[in-house]
Amino acid sequence: RAHILHTVRHFSGQRPCNSMFFDGNAGGGGRVNLGGQGGRNPRARAGEDSRADFVRKQHKEREAREKKRLREAAATEIQKTYRRHRCLKVARDAQRLVFDKRAADIGKVGAVLPADKKAKFVYLALVPMLRLFVFFFTAREDVSRLAVIRDLVIFSAGQVASSNIVELALSDDDDQRRSFLVLFQKLLAAALRVGPPADALRLFFAVKEALFLGPEFRPVHEQRSGATLSQLIRRTDVLAVLSRDVLPKVAEAQAASQALELVLLCCAGLEACSWSERQEPLICLFSAPRLGQVLCEGQGPLAQQCLQRLIALFPGTPEAGEFPALLGEVLEGAPRGSWLVRNLVTVLERHLMPASAGPARVMSLWLTWLCWAKEQLAGTPHGALDRLNSSSFVRALVLSVVKQEPEALLSFCQLYFGGGAGECEPPAEVLQTLAFATPLAERLFPTLVGLMRGQSIESVSQVLGTPSFTTPEATRLRIFCSVYALQMQPMYDYEFFGSANPLKQEEVQVLTPFLNRLAYHLVSTMPCKASMGAPARALRTSLCSLVCLLYSRHCRRPILVGENAWIIPDSRLLIRRAPVVDLGADEDPDEGGAAGQGDEDAMDVEDPDAMEDGGRRARAA
Repeated sequence: RAHILHTVRHFSGQRPCNSMFFDGNAGGGGRVNLGGQGGRNPRARAGEDSRADFVRKQHKEREAREKKRLREAAATEIQKTYRRHRCLKVARDAQRLVFDKRAADIGKVGAVLPADKKAKFVYLALVPMLRLFVFFFTAREDVSRLAVIRDLVIFSAGQVASSNIVELALSDDDDQRRSFLVLFQKLLAAALRVGPPADALRLFFAVKEALFLGPEFRPVHEQRSGATLSQLIRRTDVLAVLSRDVLPKVAEAQAASQALELVLLCCAGLEACSWSERQEPLICLFSAPRLGQVLCEGQGPLAQQCLQRLIALFPGTPEAGEFPALLGEVLEGAPRGSWLVRNLVTVLERHLMPASAGPARVMSLWLTWLCWAKEQLAGTPHGALDRLNSSSFVRALVLSVVKQEPEALLSFCQLYFGGGAGECEPPAEVLQTLAFATPLAERLFPTLVGLMRGQSIESVSQVLGTPSFTTPEATRLRIFCSVYALQMQPMYDYEFFGSANPLKQEEVQVLTPFLNRLAYHLVSTMPCKASMGAPARALRTSLCSLVCLLYSRHCRRPILVGENAWIIPDSRLLIRRAPVVDLGADEDPDEGGAAGQGDEDAMDVEDPDAMEDGGRRARAA
């Protein structure tokens, strides 16, 4: 019975009591939660907290293990680097002892041997010593050893072919030739980095005596002589040191013959390079301060040969924006790009322009190079373009260019007016010189005749390169309009219709309707000038300005025959589509005046006398 009572109370949720009799209460005081009591159980909460602590602890231990692994890896790398450095230092010190002993032996034996025997002895010992030197050389410890091996190489380079170390560069054995070139290249690089430039230059000149013959630098071997110099130029800083430290001092000392020999030696190496490999070394060489002056002031056949070979190295221009670090290097207070422009202008003025009867390709390519170098200086303050923009230079250049083929004339146009999206207008002094001191407009007109005859205006627009208008035809048309409009401004009517006009009346009658239709096409198809690029905007402005000047001249004295010669038939359609404008008395005069002056190339040109009479009538009303 007591057992039955205990069981009933257990399932009813009541605690057992001391009474052994049933009190009549069969219900329990509590409710059974089928969802469990974990949320209200302190032990369950404690279990969850301990689980979160365990996860955090595991994360910390994982992070600690990762940091320990990184520290051990870094320590291993440091130990490996240090052990390698220590082993390498021990090996280098051992090889230095061998090198010093061999150098001492050469000094002792060379003092007692005849000259030819000494040359042969040095020749046989040089290649092993070069290998030792290349292995252990450091700038801090081996300056004296560099002087020893350099003097030995220069001594051997002046001997006969059988005892000349440089003759290995012409060897038929490819492995022997390549091994020597690598060793000599590293020796020259060490001399350029540590020693004075004059000593490195002596080493560079030692190659000339063995690989080239005579003052004309004729190669001993047709391919390998130039290839040897080409490798030394491309894989060392010899041209950078030469243009920065050697050639300027030679120019100051007025030692033109030495400078010419240096340039000829560099030309012999650059001629063996491909164009992609030649670009940077060529720019580096020709940007040496005052190099153009040294070349042009040289006398004799050596100077002419130097200029001819150097000019022949310029077959084309690099891409825009290439070599910014090289062109930005400062030499004697000016960037290399500025010296490059000055040298190009000097050679153009003193050598190419006086010899204007030569091939047009040379003049055209040189002007293209000058245009490229000028674009690299855009946005930087410099005085390199002062000579280029001077009136005397511009006049002489135009007179020289007009004797050449149209390619040279196009290169001239791109030089001063730009052929891309950059600066499109020259200084006012240049434009005035072109208009009043050169026959540029007269020479440009025949190149535009093909656009004026037998083509629709849409075809002409396509030829001009709409919408960018950066084609050669668009550049020539823009320059012609700018120059001819400037020429017309001070010209009287009798001069315009007489011999003072650079164009004949028949040519003006062909030109005027073409410009009128093209100007209407540009204004109607591209009414928003803000959305146009710089070349397109410049073309539209110059074109519309010239059309306005021609129409004003026509109002005083007719140019075209016919009452409606200036009216574009398609303009009636445009007028019908135009919105109606209220011209009543409520219009603000200030706003009306501003609207009339907003577009500098507006196509509505009225007779000045008629406009004045209309203004008087309006004020009287």
